[in-house]
Amino acid sequence: NFLRNSTDNPFYPTKGTRLSANEEFTGGPFGGSLNYHRHRYEGRAYLPSVQKRITTMVRLRLGTVNGYPWIHGVVPDYARFRLGGGNTPDPLRGYDDYQIVPGKFARNDTTFFDVNRKDGKDTTRVNRVRYPGGRYLALFTLEQQFPIAHPLHGVLFFDAGNTWDLRPDIKFDLKVGAGVGFRMEIPLLGNIGFDYGYGFHRDD
Repeated sequence: NFLRNSTDNPFYPTKGTRLSANEEFTGGPFGGSLNYHRHRYEGRAYLPSVQKRITTMVRLRLGTVNGYPWIHGVVPDYARFRLGGGNTPDPLRGYDDYQIVPGKFARNDTTFFDVNRKDGKDTTRVNRVRYPGGRYLALFTLEQQFPIAHPLHGVLFFDAGNTWDLRPDIKFDLKVGAGVGFRMEIPLLGNIGFDYGYGFHRDD
């Protein structure tokens, strides 16, 4: 892990930058039954706005996960990138948790005997499942933060991002979400928040 933080406040920064990198290597030259390497990079910049009470935060996050070229293995599902919600490692507000993955729903039909049917025929249930995740990630965030009554602050945010499985599939087809949120610093607990977002490209 690498982290460089020059912001002027841990909870409500008004200037400075925050750069981080995470490199993960599993298997390959280190041995083991799983073989992949995953990389995450993030950069944040806190800038003054036209009004002094408002702070602009710009964030860009990139990620990639792949196997080793000399080992023919499969990247596990849990190591792939899935965007959405606020409880995921890569949140994109306005969407359900892990909703943004490469492609759309896939059909997974199940046929079973239904005792409630009077004609004696089998019933087919159509299940929609999502692809387990992508190997490439891009996420962009723009936030406007302003004090309401310290320590309560408000946030207007705009998120855009997507995941892709193959490098040729990477295009500028980002999923967009926007909304409003609140932040409050509580002693001994830290900074807690609530966000309400709307996803403009939901497919459900």
